[in-house]
Amino acid sequence: MYTNFISRYNRGACVLLLFVFHSSFSQSPKADQDIPLYPLEKIFSMLRSQPDSAIMLLPHYFAASNDSIKGKAYNYMGNAYYFKSNYDTAIQYFTRSSEIFSRLQDDENLSKNYNNMGVAHYFLSQYEKAFEFHKKALEIRERHQDPGITSTYNNLGLVLTDLGSTEEALYYYKKSLDAKIQYRQFTSLSTTLTNISNIYRDRNELDSALMYELKNLQHLDSLPDNRNLATCYNNLSISYLRLLDLKKAEFYALRALRLEKELQRGFELINVCKNLAEIYLQQKKAALAYQYLDSVFLLVPNHGDYRAVTGVYLSQAIADSVKGNMGAAYVHMRKYMDSKVHFDELERKNLVLDLEKKYQGEIKEQKILKLEQAHTIKDLEAERSNLFRLFLIAIVILLLLAAAILYSRYRLKQKTAGMLDAKNKELQSLNQVKDRLFAIVSHDLKSPLSSFHTVTSTLNQYYEQISPDDIKRYLTKLETAAKSLEDQMKNLLEWSLHQISERSLKTEVFELRDMAEKLRSFFHLNLEVKRQNIYIEIEAPIHLETDKEYLQTVLRNLISNAIKFTPAEGSIWLRANVIDNNVIIEVEDSGIGIASDDFHKLFTLESDKKSIGSSKEKGTGLGLVLVKEMIEKLGGTLALTSELGKGTTFTIRMAGKQLKKAA
Repeated sequence: MYTNFISRYNRGACVLLLFVFHSSFSQSPKADQDIPLYPLEKIFSMLRSQPDSAIMLLPHYFAASNDSIKGKAYNYMGNAYYFKSNYDTAIQYFTRSSEIFSRLQDDENLSKNYNNMGVAHYFLSQYEKAFEFHKKALEIRERHQDPGITSTYNNLGLVLTDLGSTEEALYYYKKSLDAKIQYRQFTSLSTTLTNISNIYRDRNELDSALMYELKNLQHLDSLPDNRNLATCYNNLSISYLRLLDLKKAEFYALRALRLEKELQRGFELINVCKNLAEIYLQQKKAALAYQYLDSVFLLVPNHGDYRAVTGVYLSQAIADSVKGNMGAAYVHMRKYMDSKVHFDELERKNLVLDLEKKYQGEIKEQKILKLEQAHTIKDLEAERSNLFRLFLIAIVILLLLAAAILYSRYRLKQKTAGMLDAKNKELQSLNQVKDRLFAIVSHDLKSPLSSFHTVTSTLNQYYEQISPDDIKRYLTKLETAAKSLEDQMKNLLEWSLHQISERSLKTEVFELRDMAEKLRSFFHLNLEVKRQNIYIEIEAPIHLETDKEYLQTVLRNLISNAIKFTPAEGSIWLRANVIDNNVIIEVEDSGIGIASDDFHKLFTLESDKKSIGSSKEKGTGLGLVLVKEMIEKLGGTLALTSELGKGTTFTIRMAGKQLKKAA
C-alpha cells in the first residue's frame, strides 16, 4: 500500500509540473530590435530539452529596454533552473520576474510567476511557502475570472494534502472540480476526481472514495484516455481490497494490468503487479502471488526503483509463510533485511553525489552571476551615458522653450500694440461718427423746430389780424414742419435701434403695389407743394415675405430724397419686377443728379453730405446710411446710378427666397 501512495503523489506532481510549463509559455515573446541575439522564442523551445544552453543565452535579455521582455526573460531563466531541479535558483528568477510584472500591473504574467514559485517551493518541501504563493495566484485569477483558476485550486489541494490539512485540501479539490465543469475542461476532470478519492481512501472513508472513483470511471468511459483509465482501475482495486471485496479488487486490477501493458508504463505496471500479489496473498493463492512478485523483479531493472525490491522480499516471505515453507520465508526475510541495509547505504552515497552536484551547480551559478554582473555594469554605463544624453537634450529643450517664450511674448506685445492701435483708430472713428450724428441731429431738428416756433408764434401774436387764407397757409407750413420733424425722428430711431441690434426681423407676407400706393399717399402734400408726380410701374402682383416695416422705411427715405433733390414739376418713378427669380425695385427721379466722385460719400456718416450737389435742399446723410444697412439686413443689395443734371436711380435687388407666390 505504501508503494501505491508514492505513485499517487508522483502522479499529482506531474500534473502540477505540466501546468507550470504550459501556463508560463503560452506565447513566445520577441526581444527588442536593438538586441540582435539568439531569438527569444527559440530559447523558449529549448527550456525543457536544453536548459543549460538557455541559461547561457538568457542573461543577454536582462538588458532589454522593454520591461515586459525583461520580465519574461527572468521567467524563462527560472523555468530553465526548474527543469534542472534547481528550485532555489528558479525561485530567485521567478521573484525578479514577479517584481517587474507587479510594477507593470501585468496580472496575467504575475499570477503565472506566483504559481511557478508555489510549485518550486512544493518540490523543496516548503509547503507553507508553496501555499502562500498559490493563494496569491488564486486572488488574481479569481479577480479576473481566469480559467487557469482550475489548476490553482488543484495545486492548493496538493499542498494542503502534504500539510496534513485534508479537509481544506478537499475544499479546494472540489472547487477545482466545479470550476472545470464550469469552464468545460473535461479532459483534466479525471485528475481532480482521482485526487479527491485518494484523500477519502487515505482517511479510510472508503465509501466516499469509491463514489468519486466510480464517477471518474463513468467520466473516462466517454474519453479516449487510457492513462487515467488505468490509474482509475488500479485505485478501484485498492479500495475494494481494503473493503475485502477481493473479487472486484481482482477484476479491476486485471483491467489495470491489461492497459498498463499496452501503455508500457513500467513504474505504474510495477505498482499494479504488487497490488495483484497482495490480492492473491489475501486469497491464499501463494503461487499467483509469487508469479506477480517475480514480474516485479523483471520490471525493476528497466523501470522501477530498486528500493521496490525490498518490499517484494517482504511480500515473498509472507507468501512462503502462507504455504508453510518457513525456511524459504526465513531466507526472504534475510534478503529483505540485507536489501534494506544496502539501500540505506546507497541512499547515503546518493546524498553525497547530490551534494557534489549541488556544489558543481553552485560553481556554474557563480559563473552565470559573474556574467550577469558584467551585463549589469554595461547596463549601468549605458544608463549613465543615456542620462547624460538626456541631460543635454533637456538643456537644449529648455533653451528652445525659453527662446520660444521670449519670442511669443514679443509677438504678443506686438499684437497687443497693434490691437490697441486698431482700437484707438476705431474709437476715433466712433467719436467722429458720434460728433457727426450730433451735428446731423442738431441741424435736422433745428430747422423744423424753428419753423414750428415761428409759425405758432406768428399765429399767437397776430391771430385777430390774419385772414383765413393766411391761417390756412400757416397751418400748411406748420404741418410740413411737423412732418419733417416726424421723418427725422423716425430715421434717427430706426438707425439707433439698428446700431444696437435691439430689433430683430419680423417677416410677413404683403403685396408690393399696395405699399407703393400708400407711400404715394403719404407724400401727397409734399408732391402737391412742388407740383411733382410719382409714377408707379408695377404690372403683375408681387408678393414678398420679408420685414415689411424695414422695406417701407427704405422706400420712404429713397422717395423723400427723390422729392427733395428733384426740381418743381419734376417726376419720380417707382418700378418693380421679377428678373431671374430676383425682385428688382427701382426709385428713379429727374432731379439734379450726383457726381460719380460723390457716390462713396452717401453711405457713411463721416462724410459731409451738404457738400454734395447744388440743390438748395441739402440732405443730412442719415437716411441713406440707414437705407443701406437695412437693405443688407434684409439680405438684399443697393446700387446707385446717376449723372449730373440727368437724375438718379437707386436699385434694390431682393433674393428670390423672399418672393412669395400668391395664394
